[in-house]
Amino acid sequence: MLCLFVNGLEGPQDIAAVKARVNFPAEVWKSLDASDKPVVMAVSNVNGRLRDPATVTIVEVLANVYFNQFGTNAIGE
Repeated sequence: MLCLFVNGLEGPQDIAAVKARVNFPAEVWKSLDASDKPVVMAVSNVNGRLRDPATVTIVEVLANVYFNQFGTNAIGE
């Protein structure tokens, strides 16, 4: 399981360091670059793992805490 949090403040060296360690296809990096920031990307190499309630809860809590820092996790009323 990999969770990548990108807040838009990363410099080219930061992104290059992550790219050197994470082997995503080029189209994934292009999509990430084009996304509005902040953004979170969660990747799992075992599909069944995302059905595990503990894993789902952890991913949701991490994303909620991260986006709450930027005030971007509010649900429209």
